Amino acid sequence: MGPVFNFKQYQAYAAGQGLWSPSGTVTPTKKTQNGSAGSGGLTNGIGIGNSWEEGQHLLLNGRGEVDKVRGNPQVPRRMPEPLPYAAQALGTAMIFVALHLFLKQYFSPDLLLHPGFFSMGFAGKWGYLVMAGICYRCSFFFIWGVAEAAVILSGFGFSGWSNAVPSRPDWSRAENVSPIKCEVTSSLAQMPAYWNIGVGVWLRTYVYDRITPRSGKPTMWTLILTQVVCAFWHGLHPGHYLFFVNAAIGQHTSKLTFRHTAAAFPKPSAAVKLTIEVLQAVFKQLIMSYSVVGFLVLQAGPTIAVWRSLFFMGTIVPILLSVLLSVLPTRSLRHKKAE
Repeated sequence: MGPVFNFKQYQAYAAGQGLWSPSGTVTPTKKTQNGSAGSGGLTNGIGIGNSWEEGQHLLLNGRGEVDKVRGNPQVPRRMPEPLPYAAQALGTAMIFVALHLFLKQYFSPDLLLHPGFFSMGFAGKWGYLVMAGICYRCSFFFIWGVAEAAVILSGFGFSGWSNAVPSRPDWSRAENVSPIKCEVTSSLAQMPAYWNIGVGVWLRTYVYDRITPRSGKPTMWTLILTQVVCAFWHGLHPGHYLFFVNAAIGQHTSKLTFRHTAAAFPKPSAAVKLTIEVLQAVFKQLIMSYSVVGFLVLQAGPTIAVWRSLFFMGTIVPILLSVLLSVLPTRSLRHKKAE
């Protein structure tokens, strides 16, 4: 699925208004009561969810942020020539498709259904799944990169100007994935912020926030139900549901881990910070590579067979950690010493 756009944005683009007007002028936006600019629905022009004032067409980019022309008033507001930026996005996409084709020769998902995979050792299976997951994600980096290039080339991806000096054009509306951030982030909970960005904004706005308890504190079930909705529109293959539910458990555990480590080490030393980030990165890679089996093989039987060969560690460990961290108080070491 490609980037998600606001229908109001498309209307402004098609009519040559706002950011896309020949003069480059931007119609000022009104503010809602909570101080944020409005949107007429995040996908397909369906005006569901929050009600917004008429005429606020400028305003959410793919990350759900308010679009605006930033920086010095002297900065030219007309949209720049998009071809160089589209070429850059397309070139990046070509790198990822080449990487995908190279890795697929050695880490094909087909081996997960072959006895050769089950004859590997415990560490060998995990390593294979990590590389197969990276190979699979590269195919999406390619697809979304091509879509990004197309949106930029059309001009629709223009989102204004940056605050940098000199100011630079912002094409973030067209961005639906941030490959480097997606791979190098150490937190499993942060990874979705860089993956399928537009859909993530839609899910958070119209599912996650709506089913959050009135206490205002989302639970693991809030995340799981949101992921089930995401799995449903991917299709009816059991593997989709196994992936999203298991990933949701891992993400919830990652959030709890961050909360406890932040409380225990409010001002960590460089060594402690590095240790925490390395452990989080290892956890992210192992849980994602374990969960993605459902996406790779799609069927429940083969997915469970692979998980069983790993003793269901990618499910049991996050659940146990989640239960343990949920009952432990988040007190800092400083408070413990004071006691």
